Amino acid sequence: MKFNTCKLELEFEFGDCRGDYFRVQVDNGDSIKDVDYFNPYYSTMIELPATLKIITSGKNNKIHTIVKDGEIVEDMYVKVNKLKLDGLAIGNTFYNKKLKLITIDNNEHTTNYFGFNGTCTIDLVHSNVFTQFLSLNTDTNYLESQRAAALENAKVGDDHMWREDQDHRDPWNDLAQ
Repeated sequence: MKFNTCKLELEFEFGDCRGDYFRVQVDNGDSIKDVDYFNPYYSTMIELPATLKIITSGKNNKIHTIVKDGEIVEDMYVKVNKLKLDGLAIGNTFYNKKLKLITIDNNEHTTNYFGFNGTCTIDLVHSNVFTQFLSLNTDTNYLESQRAAALENAKVGDDHMWREDQDHRDPWNDLAQ
């Protein structure tokens, strides 16, 4: 059984503005496929590790973003709703913290809501589908902050012996006597 080959599935949501929709292409390194609002699904077999690119184009911000009183009231967008590896759905950590769109102006947006022309590159760096799945679902910044907090707590000292003094008596010793 090969764990480096898997079925990759993407599901998109398209939002129009003035009847226009984003043009979306998915490049898996071997082929490029158009995805549109009529058929917002992409599916292919890939061999890990792999790089996947989602390319968005066709938006003119002057036409496809409508602002009233400083608020966006209508916007042309495409949203990545689902990513699956061999049927295993990737969770919210990926969509909210790891999915990055680099715009044609070289700005970076970390979100699954693409409201700009640009490219989102998804690097699937592991050669095992299960390791890749766990990697996409893990918030490494959170884990590192927890690790740092644990290390900081460890620096408090290793002398955790209870010391009796005039003001602090050990109640267990009192009970034992």
